[in-house]
Amino acid sequence: SATTSASSTLSPTPSAGAVSAADAEKVYRTLHTNVFALEKKGGLVPGEPAPASLSDYASGQALKNYMTFNHQISGLGLTWKSGASKITVVREKKGDTTYPEAAIALESCEDGSSIRSVDRHGQADHGRLTHVDSWYARDKKGTIKMIARNGVEVSSCDVK
Repeated sequence: SATTSASSTLSPTPSAGAVSAADAEKVYRTLHTNVFALEKKGGLVPGEPAPASLSDYASGQALKNYMTFNHQISGLGLTWKSGASKITVVREKKGDTTYPEAAIALESCEDGSSIRSVDRHGQADHGRLTHVDSWYARDKKGTIKMIARNGVEVSSCDVK
């Protein structure tokens, strides 16, 4: 007598590494908020270890990228005066294979154009509009983290 497997009629379960767009966006928005909070405080002194506000949500190239950004702010002596950075749009970037280890990629637009800052020499600066591509995967513990990011200054938000 033949035996059939019941599992063949069940819908396939997503792989343990799967990441939904909503979950990736939650990590991205948390990181964005945390990075802006560090920026407002004057960044991070080079050599200072990554704070949990970054390392709990980012790893690999993304964490290095955020640390470099915060070291640059500290190095320039930038002081935040006013304004904020807002994420104006986020969408899944389907078919992106830039980082094969990523479970999902997002593209977004960050509007920091209202930010006003001054460096240690009194030189005023302003924020930028940035197109951001970001990639996400689960770590060994199953935590979703941004593993890579790439931000490019743009003149207008090009993510629709």
